[in-house]
Amino acid sequence: MQLGDAFLWLGGGGTRTGLHTDARPNLLAMLSGSKRLVLVPPHRAAALQPASMLDLASEAAEEGAEATPRLPSEAEVHLNHNHFRASWRDAAALKGACRLTLSAPDALFIPRAWPHAVRSVAAVGDAGPGVVAAVNFFYDE
Repeated sequence: MQLGDAFLWLGGGGTRTGLHTDARPNLLAMLSGSKRLVLVPPHRAAALQPASMLDLASEAAEEGAEATPRLPSEAEVHLNHNHFRASWRDAAALKGACRLTLSAPDALFIPRAWPHAVRSVAAVGDAGPGVVAAVNFFYDE
């Protein structure tokens, strides 16, 4: 594998990325704060319903609020994410799903085609919203 693109992700606690797969393997490296992840083994992905990027609902729907359509972000289009309609809870409930928390300086290798969802958590003890920073290194196969 050869290193391809790298993306710097900055945000506050509460930032979420819905359940999706990446078209390329990648390394997620934490710089500050934490991210909670749920990873679903690829052989369990058959139980997940795909979602068109234009049909995606806001993350508020997962919390019980009414779903509102949203357009994909530029990063989602560039990264060629394949999204699923399953909520965080649905994914975490699948047999074999793994839930974990990454905190700086942790890193996690995410293989291509492994469905995963991500939630950012501000650093403990931060005054105010706190900053969550991470870098994704995507590899060309």
